[in-house]
Amino acid sequence: MRNRWLSLVVGGLVCTVLSHALLAADASQVLVLDLDRVAAELEQDKTIQTTLMAKEQELKERLAKLEEGLRTQIAAKGQEYGPDATDAQKAELQTMLNEAQRSFQQAQNEARQEGAEARMKLITAFRESVTPYAETIRKARGAAVILLKNDLMFSYDPSVEITDAVIKAMK
Repeated sequence: MRNRWLSLVVGGLVCTVLSHALLAADASQVLVLDLDRVAAELEQDKTIQTTLMAKEQELKERLAKLEEGLRTQIAAKGQEYGPDATDAQKAELQTMLNEAQRSFQQAQNEARQEGAEARMKLITAFRESVTPYAETIRKARGAAVILLKNDLMFSYDPSVEITDAVIKAMK
């Protein structure tokens, strides 16, 4: 629910910024670029996906190793105390278990964050690789603004789309 509201707020801000940009520039000064299609045509989407899958696997393996280590520590302490553990020893085992669960949860959160950062880094690098080509085309056409094609765009004249020109320039 929180993400939905955040998306609506961000979407509203984007619409506001876009409407101001469009008011400042007449329609002939606005171009549209479909980054998803650029990525697909240049197979960068596959490269990004493969890299992210490798990162996800690395994080899963790291978490599995941590989980195994925590289980081993707790099991060793349980074996040390044996079946006739005192109440104090049982409490210590429970404390160890609780601490292990907190550690693992923290590691999961850090792994999610690391995965998200890796994703953003790859996407940012791709966008930065497209920028000089898009800028060259924007300047050549005398436009003031390049908008990214997305779900917020209801309709536009296909003549302002520069996706094919960017793909051709990048190949």
